[in-house]
Parts: sequence; C-alpha cells; structure tokens
Amino acid sequence: MQEITTFLQLAATGLALSWLVTIALKPQRNQLLWSWGVFCTSMAMVGIGGAFSEQLGDYRLVFQAGGSAGCGAAWLFTRALFREKRAIEWPHIAVVLLIMAPSVLARILWGLDAGALVGQERLDAFIEGAFGAQTLFSSTILVLTFLEIYRGWAPHLTAEEKRLRIGFGVAFAGAVLICTAWANFAAEPVRVLTTSSCALLLLMVGSYAVRHRERSPLRARDPEAIDPQDTALARRIETLVRAEQLYLEAELKVADLAARLREPEYKVSRAIANALGFPNFNQFINGFRIDHASRLLTDPSQVDTPVLTIALDSGFASPGPFNRAFKTRHGVTPREFRRANGDDMSPATA
Repeated sequence: MQEITTFLQLAATGLALSWLVTIALKPQRNQLLWSWGVFCTSMAMVGIGGAFSEQLGDYRLVFQAGGSAGCGAAWLFTRALFREKRAIEWPHIAVVLLIMAPSVLARILWGLDAGALVGQERLDAFIEGAFGAQTLFSSTILVLTFLEIYRGWAPHLTAEEKRLRIGFGVAFAGAVLICTAWANFAAEPVRVLTTSSCALLLLMVGSYAVRHRERSPLRARDPEAIDPQDTALARRIETLVRAEQLYLEAELKVADLAARLREPEYKVSRAIANALGFPNFNQFINGFRIDHASRLLTDPSQVDTPVLTIALDSGFASPGPFNRAFKTRHGVTPREFRRANGDDMSPATA
C-alpha cells in the first residue's frame, strides 16, 4: 500500500509542477491561471511532504503549512473558473489567508518548540483549538466552493459548459466527502492513500477545466458598461442576418457583413463581442447555422436528407466544423440528435 501511495503522491506532484512550469512560461497570466497556480503549489507541497516526509526533517512543517492553503485556493480557482467578472478581489484573498492562519501558527509554534516557554499542556490545548478552527473554516469554504460551481447555472449555457460544471461538481463533492466523511476516520495508511488519490483526481479535473476555459472563456456582459452605439449596431446585425439568412453563405466573413451594413469592420466585431457576447464572428454566425440545422434534422420532410447535405445547406463548408459546433451546442452529434427526436430513419451519417 505504501508503494501505491507514494506513486500517487509523486504523480500528483509531477502534474502540479508541470502546470507551474506551463503557467510560468505563459506570456500573459489571468486570475484563472494565478489561482490555479496557487492550488497546484499547495498540492505539490502536500505531495512532496507526504512522499519525502522523512527526508525533509523539520522542513516538513513548511510543506504541511503550504498544503493548508488547498481549500482556500480551490475556492479562489473555482470563482475564477465560473465567474465572468470580479472573481478574485482583495477581500477574497484575505479570507484565504485567514483560513490558513490557525494551521500556519500552530506549525510555527511546533517548530519553535513553544511548549518549553508556555508549557506543553497549554501549547497542546492551543494547537487543538487552532486545528479545530482550521477545520471549521475549511469546511465553510468547501461548501462555498461547491455552491460557486452552480451559481451561474442558466439555460443558455452550452452542453459542454453544463457537462463541465456537473463533472467538476461531482468530482469536487466526491473527493471532499470521501476525505472528510470516511478517510479521516480510517487507519493512517488508508487515510493517506485515499487523500492522495483525491488530490490527484482534483488536479486532473482541474487541468481539464483550465483547458476548457482557455478554449471557451466566459464573457461578462454588463449592460451599463456597453456602449449604446454597440447595442444599436448589434440589433441591426441580428436583424440583417436573420432577414436575409446570411448565415447560409458558407464563405461569409465579418468584412462582408460590415460592407452590407456600411459600417467599419472593427465596429461590427466590437458590437458582436460587447453587445451580443460572442467571442468572435464565427461563433455568432454558427449559432444561426446550428439553429437552422436543428430545424432540418427534426423536420419530417427532411427525414431522408443526409446529415452532410443538411450541414452544407445550413452554411457549413465541411462536416468537421459542423459536427464540432453542433456537439458543443447540443452535447450530441447530429445523427444522435436526429435519433433522439425520432427521425433517424435515413441512411445519413454524422
């Protein structure tokens, strides 16, 4: 069992350190990467402290103190992952430092052998109270972390975003429950094995979440911060695209749309991003195309139309981008979508 535990601790440490190197090499770092880096640092210290406890000597207290930042760092990371704006501010950082304080102070007193000054009995009582406070604070922040995952749940979220939130929430809640409700009451070897497994699981799930958010960033749309001119232009854009079904043109570019509107290209792109909330022009147009394809796939009169034909008729130039965009929106392939709606009677393939 010890060999398995050490392997898990080293695996978690390796994954955490690889992320720290990746983040350090990034030309720009946002709050998501900073908070993820803090969490990875905490997990790396836990792994190193566990795998090399005997070799670290008194320095193991430093690694244990660093590991105590895990709960607070997880909360900050989750806020940055699922909040569009004002995810991490100074009061949030202060809360995390407050949560760490009892554990850090207790280990400092241990390291300084404060029992010789104030008496071992008093020191033990203080440390017991400090760890009790640590447990209370950590439990509270873990609940807040879990609630943060589903705070922004809304019908407009894509299927991929919903899967991310559900998967992240299940993994996080499962790891916390296993560690608090079972592992803490198990024998020492089992406890360490279980907590090491949970740490590795959270690092793997967090790694996927960071990659997902880098591909699909959340964008805040504060109505008060949007230029009224962008809002007006956005209405014109949507009206024109719908009325003339411009999305059916496979080679449509933002320059074409700007020419039809007689507006500068940069203004059209800005209105799409700021007022409509789309990361780019392609995602904006693909939304109309997927809506059109979805109608065709559920139309009884189109039951014998191959999926490839529907993709081309909806404005996509090839099946690859169509399938990816469709699955991002609905969570299933076009063929599965057709089957789920009872119209899979054709030889069409997705």
